Amino acid sequence: GTPPDEVQQQVLSVYCSVLASLIELKRAESERRDSQLRFQTLIENSNDVIMVLDPEGTVTYISPTCRRILRWDPADVVGRHAEEFIHPDDWPRVSVALRRRLTVTGPGEYREFRIRCGDDTWLDAEGLGYKPGPGSPVDGIIVTVRDITERKRLESHLRQTSKLEAIGT
Repeated sequence: GTPPDEVQQQVLSVYCSVLASLIELKRAESERRDSQLRFQTLIENSNDVIMVLDPEGTVTYISPTCRRILRWDPADVVGRHAEEFIHPDDWPRVSVALRRRLTVTGPGEYREFRIRCGDDTWLDAEGLGYKPGPGSPVDGIIVTVRDITERKRLESHLRQTSKLEAIGT
C-alpha cells in the first residue's frame, strides 16, 4: 500500500484545496453582498424613480424612491398598469412611446408627462425608457422618471416675463 506519510500528505492536500475553495467562496459572497448594498444605496438615494414595466405595461418593480418622490408605497404600485398613473391627456403619447420602445433595444427619448402621486396630485415628470438587450434578466422596459416640476415652473415664469417685456416695449 501507500506509505502513511504519503496518505497524510494527500489528505492534507485535499483539505487545503477544500479550505482554499471555501475561502474563495466566502470572499465572492462578501463581494456580492457589498455590491448589492452599493446598488441598493444608489437606488434608494437617487432623485429618479426607476421602474420595470413588463411587455403589457404592468409595473413589475419600482424603486423605493417612489415613496419620497411620488408619495406611493412601492407595494401599492407593483402589479398595476402604467396607464393608471399617467394623466389621461398624456397617456396616448406615452403608450405609443412605450410600444415603440418594446421593439428596439437600447434607450428611447425623453418624454414629458404628468404622473399621479399617491395623494392624487399630478407631478410634471420626464421619463426615459430603456429596452435591455438579449440575455438580460429584465423582460420589458426599464423606465426612469424624474420630477421636473421646478423646471416647468421656471419655464412658465420665463414665458410670462418675456410676454410682459414684449408688451412693455
